Amino acid sequence: MSKEFLEEIISEKISESDTLEYKDYYFTNGKLTSLDQKELAKLFKEICALANYNGGKIILGLKEDNNHNPSELSDIGVNKDTFEMWEQALRNKLSVNIIPSLYGIKTELVEVSDDTNCIIIDVPRSVLKPHAYNTGSNHEFYIRNGNTSIQMRYNDLKNSFDELSNRQQKLESFRNERISSILNSEIDDTLITSPILLIHILPEVSFDERTYIDLKACEYNDNLDIFNPDGYHGSVNYNANGLIKTRRNHKDLLSTYIQIFSNGNLEIGEIYLMKYDVDENPKMIYFWDNFEKIIAKKIYNYCKELYKQRLGTGFYISFTLLNVKDCYSRASGFGELCEPIKQNIIKAQFVKWDVNTSYQSSMYQLFNKFANIFGSRESWLYNDGEPIAGKFNFIAED
Repeated sequence: MSKEFLEEIISEKISESDTLEYKDYYFTNGKLTSLDQKELAKLFKEICALANYNGGKIILGLKEDNNHNPSELSDIGVNKDTFEMWEQALRNKLSVNIIPSLYGIKTELVEVSDDTNCIIIDVPRSVLKPHAYNTGSNHEFYIRNGNTSIQMRYNDLKNSFDELSNRQQKLESFRNERISSILNSEIDDTLITSPILLIHILPEVSFDERTYIDLKACEYNDNLDIFNPDGYHGSVNYNANGLIKTRRNHKDLLSTYIQIFSNGNLEIGEIYLMKYDVDENPKMIYFWDNFEKIIAKKIYNYCKELYKQRLGTGFYISFTLLNVKDCYSRASGFGELCEPIKQNIIKAQFVKWDVNTSYQSSMYQLFNKFANIFGSRESWLYNDGEPIAGKFNFIAED
């Protein structure tokens, strides 16, 4: 958002609305916490209200006249040297004061003149709503009503919780339908009995029926290709769901595939590494610690590519193991085998990652689940909850 746009707001007297809020704030020494705590609480409530409605923008550094018309741009005390510190402080406060976590917030420093800077906070319409402001002793829910933010009424809250519940049901319904299709040989007969790793990645925006991905642009896109081997291209075919890429082994049996749905959802199926036969035993899964490193890198690249394809910033991610009863694995550096897997189907919960937040932190629960299956207390990618930097070097390469 440019300086010219801010000046146009003043010249055209564009008033606050259900998606536009103005604040005349000043942050001493560029520090977020220098703001009066009551005003800081108001800011968080405004953010909650916008997220619980249709999203919108908050402009910090814009004065209003007695008629509540925008009148003057004012410096907010933050410059390009202190903006990163201010932004990080805001995100830290939001993670504590807004429940559940709100993803996709963007901030922008606009230099109006040599001595005047403004900040734009862009709040998305959240699919995880309703969000509450945590007062420390209570949770308060707000929503926009014209140019003001008010506490949500019973019906507003009920509708929001119903929508959230429906979204969670849609995630599980999608996965269950896909598992059913696989086990009913609707994809390939190989998958009826073969151990298989399924990864599902659903863009947040895919819940909007208008969302679509350019399938033609995906045909030879390296970052939207088969799981394994890395760098290889699958055979491309269109089907009723969108586009599928497959690779078969020397016996013409399916070994890996990626289904790209028309709305941007991804299903990745990996068979080869799930019956790696490293010990001349078809129940042996590839070294699980190396496997999860491959999974971590692949999921990251898939999500980043969907982001580049304008499928939003937020993604729901999960994995499922099918036909794995009595399968086992071991870590690459150790000879000890894990206990055979008791269940035939194992589903991990969906986790949410927004590309503007830490990948390592968001994915910890998912990778831990994978490690737990093979008898490890914690993922090989972390040490007491802290990501091991060398294990995520693919992020630095991005």
